[in-house]
Amino acid sequence: MTTRLFLGVDIGTTVVKATVINETGRIIAERLKNHNGLHPKLGWHEHDPSIHWWGAFVELTKSLATDIGDFADNISAIAISGIFPTFCPANENGEPLTNAILYDDSRSSEIAYSIREDLGPILYGNELIPRIIWLQQNLPEIWSSTKMIFWAHSYVVYKLTGVYCVDSHNAYVAGGIFDDTTFDWNTGKLSKYGISSDLLPKVNPPAKVAGYLNPKVAIELGLKNGIPVITGTGDTLLSILGSGAYKKGDVLLNYGSVGVMVRLTQDIQHLLDKGVYLNGDSGIENLLILSKYGKQIEALGALLQGAYFTKKEVDLSILDNLASEVPLAKDNIIFRRYLPTQGADLVMTLNPLADLVGFKMETTPGEIYRSALECFGFEVRRAIEKLESRPTYLCANGGGARSHVWTKIVSNIVNLPQYFSQESTGAYGNALLAGYATKGLDLDIVMQNFLNASDIIESDRSSLEIYDHLYQRYIA
Repeated sequence: MTTRLFLGVDIGTTVVKATVINETGRIIAERLKNHNGLHPKLGWHEHDPSIHWWGAFVELTKSLATDIGDFADNISAIAISGIFPTFCPANENGEPLTNAILYDDSRSSEIAYSIREDLGPILYGNELIPRIIWLQQNLPEIWSSTKMIFWAHSYVVYKLTGVYCVDSHNAYVAGGIFDDTTFDWNTGKLSKYGISSDLLPKVNPPAKVAGYLNPKVAIELGLKNGIPVITGTGDTLLSILGSGAYKKGDVLLNYGSVGVMVRLTQDIQHLLDKGVYLNGDSGIENLLILSKYGKQIEALGALLQGAYFTKKEVDLSILDNLASEVPLAKDNIIFRRYLPTQGADLVMTLNPLADLVGFKMETTPGEIYRSALECFGFEVRRAIEKLESRPTYLCANGGGARSHVWTKIVSNIVNLPQYFSQESTGAYGNALLAGYATKGLDLDIVMQNFLNASDIIESDRSSLEIYDHLYQRYIA
């Protein structure tokens, strides 16, 4: 009996990862590629789609095909996710006309404020209409040549299959221009801004087969032609799935460049299969967004290790060890984080602020670093206390979750266990989607096995009283 394999690829801000799994969810092979974004101006953040998206996909897929040898013929489906919202105008042949504008690029923020009354109060500037208006005003020659608009994953799907489509979750967060009752774009709102609905892609549920790998690309990748390629979606949903959260009420806590906690308000199968929302419920509830938190931790680590002056590579594990040796006491220093007043309602504020409370002459780098890790836990607890019912556990992912010190601190602060697996990535979630969408694996069985094999970070009852006291100091 031939073993079916499934390829998942996740396009991130600074890393692209590819994973191949079998029908049981076991990882057969994986690869990753790091890259740096482009910052042509202050507040701008771009990717070159041919390099950061398609080029990285081709390189990783070819490497995996070589790694698994003859088994490459067993790859039965491909799914891709990507950072979102992204914006890449292209010509009628699908060739990008400019670099892609990323989710945290601030060039359209003022435009978003000016049209909130029309499209809704929650616009941040990374939605489709603000981006298009910016393009119309600043690069009219590019706008006049624009015939297609791509997101990161939709561009790769197009290159693989020639099919121009996007998923309903990305359409839903495009800024009030997608009608989830008709599952189509709102032509009335689009025409107001001089946009034809013909410019935008067909909208599919994430688990729908978008098309099939064409022969020319199959040869380039070292795969067989005709492989189903799934529509896919943004990285959030597939990171949730790839970290063990898949049932209504499950919560994902991401220790990444952006500190994020989200909860599923619907079973993930419904979101993948239907992509239809119930009473305006997108299926994913944002409980916490701490812009640039991982970057702030890294910057603090650089200062504490003197790397600001020496330009040496920062080793956060050293600070982890120092932090683990700090006695837990009610008078420990507090690292308190907040957003600049002028950007308090922006998800991706560029300059989050923080201050230290209780700094003493004898305060050590370990104490300062530990207080920054605790700050993240306090914000998680603050978000959890706003819920009507507490979750029973958290699924953790992201680079910071590999720090046993950090995750242990958070479990102690919130008094909840966390499930963490080294395999928990968006690429793994995409591989699961590829198998699920083509009925190649049983998602319930695979996910239960995944959770059973994950590490469990339990809370220590001995620390609860002190952390209750520190938390009250923090929120005061």
